[in-house]
Amino acid sequence: MKKKVVSILLILIFTLLTAVYVIKSEDPAALSSMPANIKYGYFSAAIALMVIYWLFDGFLLMKLVESVSRKIVFKHSFHISMAVQFFNAATPFAGGGQPVAVYLLKRKGLTYGESTAVVVIKSLVWQGTLLAITVFTLILNFGYLTKNIAGFFPLFVIGVVTNLALILFYCMFFSRSLMTKIMNGLCNILSKTRLRKSIVKMKENLNREIALMASALKKLREHKKEWAELLLATCVQITAFCSVLYFIQAACEPSVSDFFDLLTSQTMVTMISGLIPSPGAAGGAEGIGYIFFKRFFKPTSILAAVLIWRFITYYLNLLIGGVFCLINKDRPLKLKKRAESTANKGAN
Repeated sequence: MKKKVVSILLILIFTLLTAVYVIKSEDPAALSSMPANIKYGYFSAAIALMVIYWLFDGFLLMKLVESVSRKIVFKHSFHISMAVQFFNAATPFAGGGQPVAVYLLKRKGLTYGESTAVVVIKSLVWQGTLLAITVFTLILNFGYLTKNIAGFFPLFVIGVVTNLALILFYCMFFSRSLMTKIMNGLCNILSKTRLRKSIVKMKENLNREIALMASALKKLREHKKEWAELLLATCVQITAFCSVLYFIQAACEPSVSDFFDLLTSQTMVTMISGLIPSPGAAGGAEGIGYIFFKRFFKPTSILAAVLIWRFITYYLNLLIGGVFCLINKDRPLKLKKRAESTANKGAN
């Protein structure tokens, strides 16, 4: 009971500090320009797209866990993915979500190696798909971007280079020898500190987990049909997320622009704002969003529109994700093979 109270207090404090930091970077005057005749049906549709985004995230995690011979129900994978959404939103570069995912999957019964493999593949697929969609929209809508968004290309290039660097980083985990060298090198550095007494055991544990991770990654690579499912599901997930702007415009403006122009704009903003080193890209995402979105809204409603967009695509992750952090319960996963074996014995 005491541990649960401490956990709740930590999450509430973390959420409050993050919210205060982010709210300071928002423009309070945007609230006064909120359209009085906002269409709440379209507003609800924009929120529904975020729910679809979350549901697909839980589905992707479930499929990946099952690919390493573990059995997990969607409810549990969804709880984990929502907790990860909270930490992604609350940390710079969304860097807190992946370690939390590894930790929560370990608490559910996977090894650290298996958990890392699942998170690496999921991150690699998401990052690669986002980059592919962004490049695809650029090629098809290059004329629109060059005509309407002054100076967008340098930002795009920086975004692409950064995303490629992340993809290469994830690819490093596929090399067992490279990861072993890196981890052993870190252990050698730590052996010169006060931790030297526990380094030998740490080295053994790390090498064991690297072996388990390599084995899990090999299993994941062998599921070619599931790779197609993962890529398709991630495309739908990202498209749903980047379609939110269309419904925000429909909610705030008397008429809507071309859907593909809006999709292109939010896709570009999503990729580029990942470079901003603040929780939830606070401060920078709003500025980049303003640059890309201003032609879709009247001058009196653009700030409000950006604030609505941030509420749906960012603040909801903090609010709803924080709730799931509180209600998430640790339940061990079962080995899929073991469960199937038991079922077969019962049938015989």
